[in-house]
Amino acid sequence: MTNSVEKIKIFCDNCGKLVAVVTFYPEGENKSNSLPTLKVSDISGWICNSIIPHSNGKKSLLHIAKLLKERKFRELSYDYFGFVCYKCDKAYCVNCWKDITPIWDGNFYDYTLATCPAGHESMIDD
Repeated sequence: MTNSVEKIKIFCDNCGKLVAVVTFYPEGENKSNSLPTLKVSDISGWICNSIIPHSNGKKSLLHIAKLLKERKFRELSYDYFGFVCYKCDKAYCVNCWKDITPIWDGNFYDYTLATCPAGHESMIDD
């Protein structure tokens, strides 16, 4: 996995729908950044797409990719993987999350809470 672009597909644990594609770009392979990066593309379109900074280091990015392949979501930062319920360690698509509630601090957006199919309330966006 260290020398070529690799895409990791994450499917919903409830309905099987594709939730996200995480692309690993080794050094020099990402047109917008010459350093190693992971790009999280949320297929559902409602949770932010993210680029995990190369400052985490190539070894760290490879470890994150390994955890994604092994579906060990609990060990990943919710900052980049809002489609994950960290209480049940599962990924869910936008249609399977319920009670999606944006939280506001006055006139400013703060974060979004939602309930997974198992009934856990989670922060899905911050």
